[in-house]
Amino acid sequence: MSESRRANSGRTSPVAYSCVAFAMVFVFGGSKLGSQEIHPGFGLGVGVPAGDYRKTHDSGPLGQLFVVFGGADRRLRLRIEAEGAWFPGRVPANTGSSTSGDMRILSGIATLMIGPRANGVRPYFLFGAGPQWISVPKVPNPYGSVPGARTGIGVEGRARNWTLRAEITGHAVLSDFATGHDFHWGTYWPLTVAIQF
Repeated sequence: MSESRRANSGRTSPVAYSCVAFAMVFVFGGSKLGSQEIHPGFGLGVGVPAGDYRKTHDSGPLGQLFVVFGGADRRLRLRIEAEGAWFPGRVPANTGSSTSGDMRILSGIATLMIGPRANGVRPYFLFGAGPQWISVPKVPNPYGSVPGARTGIGVEGRARNWTLRAEITGHAVLSDFATGHDFHWGTYWPLTVAIQF
């Protein structure tokens, strides 16, 4: 077993980290965010690779589970989300390179949503950051979790008792794993639609 594989074998799984993060939000949310409305929801979309990712991977599905703190009467809201994205590889996985095979990115992201107060359709800006875990078949990732950041725009509106939302964001993974180049960040565009309850 290689040194990097041995190092990774003792790490806690990304799913466990995400569960712990969500548990902390719900446990401590009562004291910090308890006075705000709490709205769960989910989103689906597509991740479009950019930069070095675009050379070796195709666009793939993306899913989100989130909780938003604050209602339509607030200009600034906090969203905590777990996101998973899958990028099909163009290079066969048996080459042993981090740029080969399918790439999967699991993220835990804290996002600030900034927009006008309104009960109808309204635009907003978003800024988010959090840890990412990147995996490629048959290639150990020596870095474990790495930071990521995103910024983008969205629009939302009410439909019955739900809020419908569409977003386009630019996302940077602050790691050169799976880029094929040292000291290059990975980048992709998440395009999502979501329902908030």
